[in-house]
Amino acid sequence: MVLVHSNLLFAEDKVVAKVNEQDIHLFEVKSFLNKVVPIGRFHTQSLNKKEYWEKALNTAIDSRAIVIFIKNNNPEIYNGLKNKVNEIIKVIKKRFKSNNEYAKALKENGITEKILYETYMDLNVKDIIKEKIFSEKIEPKVLKEYYKNNQQMFSTGESYVVKNCLIKADARELKAKEMEEKKKEAENLLKMLKEEDEKAWQKCDKGIYPEQDTVYKFSKNYPIKEIFKLKKGDFGGPYRNIYGYLIVKVIDIKPSEVLPFDEIKNEIERLMKLKKFKDYYKNLLKRAKDEANIKILDNNFSN
Repeated sequence: MVLVHSNLLFAEDKVVAKVNEQDIHLFEVKSFLNKVVPIGRFHTQSLNKKEYWEKALNTAIDSRAIVIFIKNNNPEIYNGLKNKVNEIIKVIKKRFKSNNEYAKALKENGITEKILYETYMDLNVKDIIKEKIFSEKIEPKVLKEYYKNNQQMFSTGESYVVKNCLIKADARELKAKEMEEKKKEAENLLKMLKEEDEKAWQKCDKGIYPEQDTVYKFSKNYPIKEIFKLKKGDFGGPYRNIYGYLIVKVIDIKPSEVLPFDEIKNEIERLMKLKKFKDYYKNLLKRAKDEANIKILDNNFSN
């Protein structure tokens, strides 16, 4: 890899790198920011962080190297990629009343259709490869063998059977004083439940939590750590969450068990395909970059 800094203008069509003499433009690097910036951190300050720009640049370079490699070595995947990108470009064009308006929009953004096309080729190549791997069938006997050899992955861990009682309280709709009143309501209800007032269960809000549920180590919408500190017959709560104040009573505690194969065979297939895809892509990227001539012309555009 050759690193050569330059003082090119900060324009969308600025060439920031080359892979086998094919240009990678700033427009593409900016497009890849959507894929590399962590979810929830896509804001102005994040975009100014050098690490994200460099990762976007490197991801664009990696993707271009793979596109070039599959064009020469795997025409089936390459043609599938071309078809997908052609459909994307068609959809983009339909947003405009005419070809002239489309061309004007490209010009206003400082890019050509060729830059747009190459950008979407690079943006989608990884997904196309993943789709290809995930479309391949895995024989049931192979899935069962994986299940047999990796049963610890499918263990539930100790589980708690609980009876649920929720007092609804959405902080987005209620004022602080109203939230405090709901909390007191839940605390009073917990006291009634502990006194074994069976009518108290009728005061619980229905619809979000089932009346009785099994809580596993991976269950959502439960304070797992707090519940797993309880003993059989204990009450827990009120626990504050996005729905309100949750009270639980531990009905039973069950030992760890391995989930039945038929119940999780789809998840096993997903895990196997995901591993196959990651291994395949890693090997493909290495081969592609080994054969590619890569030049970074400018990586100083994050400020």
